[in-house]
Order: sequence, then C-alpha cells, then structure tokens
Amino acid sequence: MASSSNPGASFNAILPLSQIREEQHSAAKLVCIRQTSPSQETVTHNDEERKIHVVVKSASFLLQLGLVNNVLYNQVVDLRQFSLEAKLVYDTDGDDEKEVDFVKVKPLEYKSKLNEQGTQITLDCRIKVLTSQHEDMFFRVRVRMLDPATNELYSPSMMVRSEPIKVISKPEQLKKRQPNRQRTLTDLIADSVTRIEQRQAEHKTLLERCVHAARHAPSAGEGGGGG
Repeated sequence: MASSSNPGASFNAILPLSQIREEQHSAAKLVCIRQTSPSQETVTHNDEERKIHVVVKSASFLLQLGLVNNVLYNQVVDLRQFSLEAKLVYDTDGDDEKEVDFVKVKPLEYKSKLNEQGTQITLDCRIKVLTSQHEDMFFRVRVRMLDPATNELYSPSMMVRSEPIKVISKPEQLKKRQPNRQRTLTDLIADSVTRIEQRQAEHKTLLERCVHAARHAPSAGEGGGGG
C-alpha cells in the first residue's frame, strides 16, 4: 500500500537519481518514534538482552515514523513526496536481510496516515504469519521511502526497521510483565517494616499460646493420690 497523500498539497520536486549529489551533512533520516504491542519479552542473544514486542496474529499494532532533519541532497524534503513501501522481514544479524515469503496471503497488511506537515507517518499494521511457523524466528517491519518516478529507495537514510516482533496465535499466550525497575531506599525500608511486623505478630501469637497453656496447666498439688 502506498502512503496516503494530500491532493491539495504543494510538493517539492524530487531530483532524478542521475542528478543526485552526495551530501551527508544534516541529512534527513527516517526513524521509528514509537512502536506499540500488547506485551514485551526480554530474550538473551549473543550474551545481550533484547526487547521483543509480542503481538497477536492479525491484530493491529502501530508504528509511528518521523524525520530527523529535513534536508536531503541539498533540498528540503517531507514524507509527502515519497511512496511508502513496508515489508515483513526476518530479524537477522548483519546485512543478510530476507523478506518473509508468501504464496497467496501477504504476511503484512498495513494502512498509513500522514500528518498535515508531512513530518510523521503512522502505520496500522497486522501480521498474518506466526513465529512458530517460521522456525521460531522473530520479524521486523522494514519501511522504505521510494522515489515515485523510479520506485527505488530514494536514499539509504530513508529506510528504517521496527524492533523485533514475535507473533503468537492467541491473546491468552501473552505474558504481561511489569517493567523492571531498581528498588529504591523507600522500597527496602517498607519491606523491612513488613518483615518486622510479621515477626512481631508471630511472637505475639506464640506468647498468647504460652500464657493460655500456663493458665490451664494443672497445679502441682492437683490430681495427687492419697496414701
């Protein structure tokens, strides 16, 4: 699907690829601002912890993309000038990137919505395949801004990938975890007070039992037999 457009907008012309000059200073860059998911997991890969977004198959999640700087190849650009392409790819190391194959049903469906300024675009995404069907590999959504005249990537800086995604079949499989946070001094004090109160309650119960047992215990002179 192509990105939505504004018929009344005034666009800057995109230079043909043959006329593009190499310009690296303050180059516009497409970045992922926000990625939603109903749950997240932390996995260890190559001795590093990674955050994995967990989504349900065919359920909606959002990717919000934006531009860092707005000058590219010596001209001001915005996202209204480009055609948007989004593909589902495998989460792999390095540059060995591979799109997820399909026969009839595309693995990724999406709708895009631009803001009025052309500086941000939001994708409403739905993934149609399961991680378990692809050797338990994670996915990423790769978004590229294309030159409408050539249908080619306009610049390497105009491509971005989402964070890794795991796709499950049922909402019941979601592991809702609270985010980890460092324990504060207040937390430690509260825990200590709780433990002290529990011990005091245990000691009080034990003392009451001892008192009760002492009151009902037979005296030394009771129950003695005559001679």
